[in-house]
Amino acid sequence: MKKQIAFLGAAAAALMMAGTAHADGGYVGLSYNNNSDTDINSWTIDGAFASSNFQIDAGYTNIDDLDANEWNIGAHLFSRSDQWLWGGYVGYSTVSGDGGDDINEWTVALQTQFYMPRTTISGDLSYSQITDFPFFGDVTTTQLSGEARFFATDNFSFQGNLGWGNLDSDFGDGNFWTYGVGAEWQADSFPVSVLAGWQAFDPEDSDSSSAWTIGVRYNWGGTLLQRNRSGAGLGSPHGFLDAIF
Repeated sequence: MKKQIAFLGAAAAALMMAGTAHADGGYVGLSYNNNSDTDINSWTIDGAFASSNFQIDAGYTNIDDLDANEWNIGAHLFSRSDQWLWGGYVGYSTVSGDGGDDINEWTVALQTQFYMPRTTISGDLSYSQITDFPFFGDVTTTQLSGEARFFATDNFSFQGNLGWGNLDSDFGDGNFWTYGVGAEWQADSFPVSVLAGWQAFDPEDSDSSSAWTIGVRYNWGGTLLQRNRSGAGLGSPHGFLDAIF
């Protein structure tokens, strides 16, 4: 409970730092995800919209091999200047399947970004909780993650990310690493981008797993660089559900 109160208080403090307005922007996208280690394939429809000093995210995922569906929604509130962004995030995810109870997870996070001429450095400190997860009981996930995104042109970016986390459940606890790479390209004359990525989840006491993603997005609000600096440029921190599904 003390951890929850501390994280919620820190998130609230960050949200109150919201400042200057920036241009509207956003995207809607469709992607396919494949994890050959766990034989889990999924399709995702998602989107984000940013205006002034807030961003809203939402998504739906169909998990083919488990006959399950995941829904998520999140909100960011932040202060952004030409060089820095500081803010907070609150999100909620639920997984439902045939013949079983829904699994629900909420997440709070502190977020920051540092802007260089063609590189954005991002960092998240997040806390997630699931109540009554089958076989695990209550599950809490604490993560510290970072990303470096480089824009070769205004409409072509590639990034690398690295994160460390801790899982604490009634079944046991342990640490894990996450890491990955990705790229996104948009035509200068048409606001549709293509993206691809690879992400890994590496627990300290069990085998790692990885998944690759390909997708398309319809963007509005300018170039990919403009979306990153003045539009829907924030990622959404997630916890245990995102890691396993």
